[in-house]
This record gives sequence, C-alpha cells and structure tokens, in this order.
Amino acid sequence: MSGFVFVEEVTQFLPGRQAPTYKKLDLNADKPVTPTASARRTSVELVAIAKDAAGEFKTDADLFDAIKAKKVKVAGRTYFTGTATVSDTIKGDTVKWTVTVTGVDAKGIQTKISGEGYEEKKPKSGTKDGDEDEDANEPAVAGRSYWVAGLAATLALMFGGMWLVGRSRRA
Repeated sequence: MSGFVFVEEVTQFLPGRQAPTYKKLDLNADKPVTPTASARRTSVELVAIAKDAAGEFKTDADLFDAIKAKKVKVAGRTYFTGTATVSDTIKGDTVKWTVTVTGVDAKGIQTKISGEGYEEKKPKSGTKDGDEDEDANEPAVAGRSYWVAGLAATLALMFGGMWLVGRSRRA
C-alpha cells in the first residue's frame, strides 16, 4: 500500500452534525487498525489518496479540508458497514469481520473480508459481471412500493368522497 495515504472519514447524520470528521490512518501489514465503528446514523469510509497529491498539503488539516471541498483527487473509497444479516447458524449478537485492503487500482480500494458469518455476495443471474450485488435494486423497489401505496390512498379517498356525496344526495 505504499504510494497512498489513507484517511478515515466519519459522518454522523444527526441534527447539526452532518460535517464529516477525518483521521489519518497508518495502514501496514504488521499492525492492524480498528476503524471507528459504524452505527445507525454514522457512516465510516476509508479514503485513499496518492502520496504525491497528499504531499502538496502542509498539514493534515489542510488535506482534510481539501477532501471535504473535493479539491484533491481521491484514488478510491470503501465503506464499513455497521450492521449486516448473517446466517442463523451464527450464535450471539455480534460477529467480528476483518477487512483487509489488498490494493488500490483504477476501480478503487480493493478489499478482502473474512470472519465468522461473512458470506460473499453472489451476482444476480443474467448480469455480465460480478460487480452488481443482490441489494442493488432495493431502492428502486422501495420507491415503487411508496408510489403504489400513495396511488392506493388517493383512489381510496376519491372513491370514499364520491360514495359520501352520492349517499347525501339520496337522503
């Protein structure tokens, strides 16, 4: 991983706290690093920046400001999830997964995840490559269900109103 500077970006989605905080991480094969834990309203990302680009900034604070303002080229990002669904065969309330950064290339940060209960996501049948995971269409499906529910509620109000108007005229 020489040639890159790694920065942890933590964003808390709470009222008045949407500004991310940054911390430089020293990643090497000898000493593991534990990132900030993701949570319900906390997003944790690992950002890779080329050492040449990061060397242009005198202090870490200047580098963090440039990342926030998107004035430095980011070589890649990866997200750490705080929750996941695991098999029922795993007992207990928590599992520990190890995320190993295997490289940084044109596609971004490449990682390998291992640990109890981790299952590799399989691509949907009919996709050309393995990049698309099973949950890729989830937001579109959820959006359609809200649309259908809204349409059903509108029709119910409309027909209910017509029924009331018709009933009052008959009386």
